[in-house]
Amino acid sequence: MSMERLINVGDTSVSIKQLFVSDVNGVVWDSALVAIHYLAKNEHLVRGEKILDLGSGTGAVSIACGVMGGNVIATDLPDRLDLIRENTRLNKDKIVGEVRIEELDWADGYTKMDKIDLLCCVDCIYYSSSIEPLIKTIREVRAKKTLLTYEIRDIGDPIAAQNMFMKRVNEEFTMEEVTKDELDEFGCDEIKLFILTPK
Repeated sequence: MSMERLINVGDTSVSIKQLFVSDVNGVVWDSALVAIHYLAKNEHLVRGEKILDLGSGTGAVSIACGVMGGNVIATDLPDRLDLIRENTRLNKDKIVGEVRIEELDWADGYTKMDKIDLLCCVDCIYYSSSIEPLIKTIREVRAKKTLLTYEIRDIGDPIAAQNMFMKRVNEEFTMEEVTKDELDEFGCDEIKLFILTPK
């Protein structure tokens, strides 16, 4: 069972199917809406660029980047790709760039030689056990820039994972936080957005 959600991408909108029953990958999280809004305001980061989207979930961020003219590789675990495929088909007439869908398990690392301009890491920080594989993948991609956004969670494993990730990522990357003011009505204390560049 699924329901559709309309998401504004600049002057157009996309329709994204979400799952009623799902793990973390079946719905459009607020941090994805913040990322899409930010990228729509800064299309130069996307238009004509090679983009890799980690843990794409519904595919909303990948599809939005494709609508803005980006050449996107949407990735997730193999059993989670069908929803991305369905949503990409649903919006194919609005995509002016390209959206390719590929399997990527962070534990296996990223071994391709594609030159990535922008890496999207949107709400990927849930489990402590995934932090080292995620950091390893970000390092191996060697993107010119990484867009990192996540919702602050204050209980259980997600908060431990966020603390671990922030400590580790600060060791290897320069982090520039995007302020709430730059995010307009999407800015809030609970959602953080950073631009990472390798040190």
